[in-house]
Amino acid sequence: KKVYGEWQIDLNDKYLPRIRMSDSYKNMLICKNQLGQSDRKFFSHNSLGAKFLMNALNRRSDMLMKIAKVLLSRQLEFFEGSRFLKPFMLKELSQVIGVHQSTASRAIKAKYLQSPRGTFCLKHFFSKKVGGEDSEWSSAGLMARIRQIIANEKRARPISDVEICNMLRANGIALTRRAVTKYRNAMKILPARRRRFL
Repeated sequence: KKVYGEWQIDLNDKYLPRIRMSDSYKNMLICKNQLGQSDRKFFSHNSLGAKFLMNALNRRSDMLMKIAKVLLSRQLEFFEGSRFLKPFMLKELSQVIGVHQSTASRAIKAKYLQSPRGTFCLKHFFSKKVGGEDSEWSSAGLMARIRQIIANEKRARPISDVEICNMLRANGIALTRRAVTKYRNAMKILPARRRRFL
């Protein structure tokens, strides 16, 4: 969200339970010389487990904040109101935040980002670059552009996939007719001959 013109990122963790070590266990660890050997071993082992869990949860929160900051900087135009996302791959994210790609993938799994534009699954922000080497179009952006072209067509004369391809090429997006057809089918939009309304 924007606060005084600046973007602010908050982690929504207020519903997560707070994990801390009980004061009575802390006191037992301090006075562990008064405990039997099996009790000392039990408390030492479990205190290490508790510390590990608390550290893991802190690292998870830190990683989610890093991911949100990277997404905000990479997709700033989208959050500011642009209709389309820029191409951004999970591999790029993992390089920026300094973790393996599989770790980044697990970190974004089933996580959501709430913004003034709506609530989105984090996976929504990742897509390949399409339409040529110098293209700044993602597959989601191209699908939205194709949908927009079809929405603005005259119903008596629908635009064919070849014509859509030519329109995109005129705007510097190198896409084949087959790719246009693939994206149109993925959006469950009928071909031109079946969209005609007389």
